Amino acid sequence: MTNGFNPVTPPIAANAEQFFTAARKAWQEAGREPTQPQIVVRVNHDYIADHDLGNERQFLTGSVAQVREDVGQLAAWGATEVFFDLMGIFAHLPDGFKLIMDQVHLLRAVA
Repeated sequence: MTNGFNPVTPPIAANAEQFFTAARKAWQEAGREPTQPQIVVRVNHDYIADHDLGNERQFLTGSVAQVREDVGQLAAWGATEVFFDLMGIFAHLPDGFKLIMDQVHLLRAVA
């Protein structure tokens, strides 16, 4: 029996919020237990910058402070865990593994 969801978060906050609202509603209408599901969110589109990216940035991208705020929003919507998949974005680049390590260093400050 599945006790939760493992969605990929869209890069637009409003779309992510819609998903969380619909998922919790469907879960509860189906009478699933526990009342609130475990929601382990996968982020495929992340990029942590060393500076603020402004208001036109994608959800879960930007400075450490911006991404930390976005992760807090995921928690407010019901996410219980978040994991960032850096391989798909950077691994194919010539210096991809260095970029991944740089991103991991910045992500540590998000938590």
